[in-house]
Amino acid sequence: MNYRSNEWTMAIHWSLDRLRDLLPADRFAHMESVSCNPDVALDAGGNYPIIHGETGHLIAGVPYAKGLRVPRSKMRDLCSKGIDVQYGKNLIDVAFTESQKGVVAVFDDGSMVSGTILIGADGPRSKVREFAMGSAEKAAVSRFPIFHTNMTVTYNDAEKARYVRQRFPTSYLALSDRSYHAFQSSRYPDFISVISD
Repeated sequence: MNYRSNEWTMAIHWSLDRLRDLLPADRFAHMESVSCNPDVALDAGGNYPIIHGETGHLIAGVPYAKGLRVPRSKMRDLCSKGIDVQYGKNLIDVAFTESQKGVVAVFDDGSMVSGTILIGADGPRSKVREFAMGSAEKAAVSRFPIFHTNMTVTYNDAEKARYVRQRFPTSYLALSDRSYHAFQSSRYPDFISVISD
């Protein structure tokens, strides 16, 4: 189940070897099944295209040996299999054990969870980061001045869709001389995210 209203894709390349070590073997074996474009093999490699926004001509190709692009929701589902993920918990306190080798997370519903490490993967207004930094002010992040819009594109033209998929099998970045930049991620359905600054 996707608990977030928005959807993003992410490229996984340099972290693949680490994921292979972290994930159970049966989970890692299904990485390609959550790919945005299952026609592109994990070890296919290639050049990540950076194109000119006005002309469409290739500016540069950033090489990568292996990798894939995944929707975050599908990757989250794959990684959370067999894990008791509880949503809607509100962290109110963090305490360390007397030995300093353990940590206890305290939630507003009265529940407590103890462990050896607390990982703050709770977004830009992270409560975990607030506790680590000592205050919300110190934990605040600076804003990045961009305007971001997601759009879904359906070509209704098999030849055009095939051309885009062959030329840009996973994604591309377009840079404009007029300070407009676009990022396109190919997936089922085709997905385009436009960024301008």
